[in-house]
Amino acid sequence: MKIWLLEEGERTGPHESYEVRDRIEAGDLAASTQAWYEGAPDWVRLDEVPVVEGLFRTRDSLESSGALATPISEEEVMEEQIALEYIYPPKLHLVRRFFARLFDLMLYMTLLIIVIRDPVILDPAQRDVMFHLMMGMGYVLIDAGMTNLWKCSPGKWLLGIRVVDSQGLAIGLGSSVMRSLRVWVLGWGMWIITPVSLAISWFMAKRLNYMVWDFPKRYRVVAEPLTAMRITLVVLAYLMLAVLMQYGFPPEVMEMLENQMQNPAP
Repeated sequence: MKIWLLEEGERTGPHESYEVRDRIEAGDLAASTQAWYEGAPDWVRLDEVPVVEGLFRTRDSLESSGALATPISEEEVMEEQIALEYIYPPKLHLVRRFFARLFDLMLYMTLLIIVIRDPVILDPAQRDVMFHLMMGMGYVLIDAGMTNLWKCSPGKWLLGIRVVDSQGLAIGLGSSVMRSLRVWVLGWGMWIITPVSLAISWFMAKRLNYMVWDFPKRYRVVAEPLTAMRITLVVLAYLMLAVLMQYGFPPEVMEMLENQMQNPAP
């Protein structure tokens, strides 16, 4: 949910709900702060905004004594999030997320092939199994680690998107691993049935308002405005990656990839 605020007589925003929650918890925003969100009939007090009102809850018996607000549990946050989704479905950013992940996969595959030049990887009897195993495991672990540490990967950073949990915080490492594993299996089809997996995952996303790997715990994607400068940066990054693939791959690998493109496995 996007929230606008009146701060020192000036309108600011739009702010993401998790940003407002962080400021409330830090004591930067009071319950009386005027706010507006899409669907609100007029400006209201901040403690009347559905997604953050729980932070201002107080017990009557504690209010007079100046006690702190009753803490809101993770389950209550999830319930509020689900209720709001019926009114404000989260934006999926499907195209932007696709190109972000495609960049990550191409970058990792390129670095993997450049670094690993062991002939056994190029041996026709073993190269497919070894490559897919190292590609899958490596991608899952690296993607999960970056999501846990920085809420994004190189591709997501380029496209201006971040992945957070339902409260706007970084996803835990174990949960990030499970999420990345679901992406590799359900989203990219383990690089074997990618077109089918992409089609199914996009269809399910339209029905759930979430990608299938984000749906169970309501992980969200926060997107920055897609400016002309950012688009230019993305194009340049893809061109640099193409040059790296063209001149960094061993000739045997380029021949192997060309053969796979011309004669795909059944």
